[in-house]
Amino acid sequence: MSNHDRSTGLVTEKVSQGIQIRPGVYGTDTFWIAYPPNVVAYGHEEDRISRAWGKGDLRREALAEAREKIANGWVVS
Repeated sequence: MSNHDRSTGLVTEKVSQGIQIRPGVYGTDTFWIAYPPNVVAYGHEEDRISRAWGKGDLRREALAEAREKIANGWVVS
């Protein structure tokens, strides 16, 4: 599920990623990411996660982290 945030121009998406909790024990981490619209073109979820400007347990947390980058001069294109 992805959403476009009008205030920042970023796309937000709830994603899941496999994690290793401890040796031999695996699980899934689900979180929100925020990224520029051009990153949507990357077909794989892992690519979008690695290019995210913000991550968080909540959508607003991912957007807050991304807004800091925008405030520091990162340009949404």
